[in-house]
Amino acid sequence: MDYLGLYVHVPFCAKKCKYCDFKSYSNFKDKEGEYFDALVKEIEKAPGGDRPVDTVFFGGGTPSLANPKNIDRAIRALYSRYRILSESEITIEVNPGTVSADMLKLYFSLGINRLSIGLQSADERELKALGRIHTFKDYEVTLENAVKAGFKNISTDIMFGIPLQTEGSFEKTVENVGKYPITHISAYGLIIEEETEFYNMYASGLLELPDEAEERRMYHRGISILEGLGYKQYEISNFAQKGFECRHNLKYWRAEEYIGFGCAAHSYFSGRRYGNTHTISGYIEDMNKKGHSGIPYEDISKEESMKEYMMLGLRLSQGVCDRLFKERYGESIFKRFKKEIFSLMLKGIVEKKDDCIRLTEKGLDFANLAFMEFI
Repeated sequence: MDYLGLYVHVPFCAKKCKYCDFKSYSNFKDKEGEYFDALVKEIEKAPGGDRPVDTVFFGGGTPSLANPKNIDRAIRALYSRYRILSESEITIEVNPGTVSADMLKLYFSLGINRLSIGLQSADERELKALGRIHTFKDYEVTLENAVKAGFKNISTDIMFGIPLQTEGSFEKTVENVGKYPITHISAYGLIIEEETEFYNMYASGLLELPDEAEERRMYHRGISILEGLGYKQYEISNFAQKGFECRHNLKYWRAEEYIGFGCAAHSYFSGRRYGNTHTISGYIEDMNKKGHSGIPYEDISKEESMKEYMMLGLRLSQGVCDRLFKERYGESIFKRFKKEIFSLMLKGIVEKKDDCIRLTEKGLDFANLAFMEFI
């Protein structure tokens, strides 16, 4: 029986960052209790209760802004509904300055064993430009408290291609983070998304960013530094010390099943993809009146599933392996996608390694061209 992943969305933010398009809200305190009441109801009625669970992820938003008692409630509900294995990876996202030493100790006592800290940059000017409300010192304090609380699996998010950033300042961010007891680093390039402050600034010509060539140099320089520090790149934007790859996110990239709870959460379960209402108030109302908050589901055909498997799998450094594809679909990638693979190999975007197809170094910069072949 395949293991199931669980995702819990906590859509609370102290202040919306200028680049963020995630479903999160800053005016939440008067709704927090009701939100977690609805969340517990959803968990209690959720499908898949007979399946073993090996990953749980509390994401946001900023889950560390929630009252820890509510995080405790959600965890207890999950354990009541699901068979969560003792060796499960249980993650919570936190932002520096939003989580105290006592909160970290409580999280650890609840069985949360992985921490994901949203840093983004070690440069104070860059943090302000992004709209972050913390300093690098706040990050250092959070990290120190996390280690004292007992966390041994700690991830940090950083960004490149952001306002005011240079190749040198990005190098310093990578090197600064690499000095600490971090087991996992996510390094994301800035994407200008609609309905964000940055989008409006960019459209008005008010947002200055590193050019594309400089952004690509930052990315490859980051890869080089991280590999020198012992972090293996296992996905386009993710690097880990041996054995500390994010098991929950690997479920997404391997197109494995997961169930999401909370507003705007999505699920992929029993051949169907579906999601929840996007607003806090709408989610609460749905759960109170209907007992569910699902947006109409989408059945995934075998054809769609195979293409999605290729797109997601190519994000991984290992790529897509023929043996695993055959086990899942009964077909070979080299027959089913012969034309697409040949086209990408001619362009130097993918290569064959053993029985796998994976992105080349050039392909890391043109990954979207590879993904487009399977749409």
